[in-house]
Amino acid sequence: SDGRPSHALISGDAGVGKTRLVTELAARAADRGFLVLSGRCAELGDSIPYLPLADALREGTTTPGATTEPLAAALAARPVLGRLLPDRDAVAQPGIEVSGLAQQQLFGAVLGLLAELADGHPVLLILEDLHWADRSTRDLITFLSRVLHRERVAVVATYRTDDLHRRHPLRPVVAELLRLP
Repeated sequence: SDGRPSHALISGDAGVGKTRLVTELAARAADRGFLVLSGRCAELGDSIPYLPLADALREGTTTPGATTEPLAAALAARPVLGRLLPDRDAVAQPGIEVSGLAQQQLFGAVLGLLAELADGHPVLLILEDLHWADRSTRDLITFLSRVLHRERVAVVATYRTDDLHRRHPLRPVVAELLRLP
């Protein structure tokens, strides 16, 4: 990363190699000193908000390596993100609905977390299978695409083109991201 945020969309039909490509990207980024966070959506509809972000944070705090300590410290400073990791926060409930103000606080916490982590190392955030993303995740990706300006953060998202029918809710998000410089 040249010190500016970047966003990339990787699309293709099922089985074309999107996961293999981002796995290779993650390995190369880690070799270059990036802090890599990777999560995936699941075919669960809107039942679990922010699932790929929670997956990325959980993996980043439980997989031994250089990411564990700075990520754990950054999460501890932002209790609102504990809602995404119910196994770390006894009062959090999975699938909890996040209202407007709470969503704004959560988005701010995610931005602060990424910015803090990027102060130490460039960050690669991979979110896979966006064709299954819930509305909250789609909103978060749109938010990050608009507010990341100087942070050393790269956001890479994958989705299946064969699952994107004409009225698919991811279509407007993809259109928005494609307009980015």
